[in-house]
Amino acid sequence: MSSSLVSQKESIISSEAVTKDDQSFLTSESIITTKEQVEYNDFEILTKLFGGAMGNTFLVRHKYTGVLYVMKRVDYLDENDKKIADEEIAQMRRLASRYTIRLVWTFVDREDKYIVSEYCSHGDLRKLIGEFQTLPEVERLELVLELFAQIILGLEFIHSMGIIHRDIKPANIFIMEDGSVRLGDFGLSKILKQKEYGSVAGTQYYMAPEVYIEGKCEDVFQQ
Repeated sequence: MSSSLVSQKESIISSEAVTKDDQSFLTSESIITTKEQVEYNDFEILTKLFGGAMGNTFLVRHKYTGVLYVMKRVDYLDENDKKIADEEIAQMRRLASRYTIRLVWTFVDREDKYIVSEYCSHGDLRKLIGEFQTLPEVERLELVLELFAQIILGLEFIHSMGIIHRDIKPANIFIMEDGSVRLGDFGLSKILKQKEYGSVAGTQYYMAPEVYIEGKCEDVFQQ
């Protein structure tokens, strides 16, 4: 699978950053959130992908189209949980682009909120890192550079929209079937204009030194 990503390099990487092509992409059917109303019973639960303090995430199939999606169930424990979920949804809508996980639907069933997003069939970068080790050195380097370039373009895009992710790590970088990269999990993201972030947030081993030393909100190592 990793070698197939290498062979698709010309179609996945562009030397340009955020261009007019991205604006046309924003209006294409590939990323527009459908207005069709859905409910829990419209989906078949295939497997649990992972769980967290606020709920569980599942791979699901839409019963009427057969399309696979990722469905996150948000268990509201208190008002703060509701705020975090609503902020993540708002950020996904605001950041709709070729660089971010596409939000498809949100709905409420009983007391739980559900977030349905596109499915990245190659999983996350954390999974792929192990597979990279089986590739020849030159091929491995080529693939790493391709993915790195896409991640940088994604960060450039979300920063241009005034958003900082605050939890960039392999588990939050997803790979589509065609090898393109999507940034995901915007639950900790913040608007850059905010002066106070409340607390240090992120995953310890992936935080920039500035976060620890100066309390800055960073996605990129400066030191």
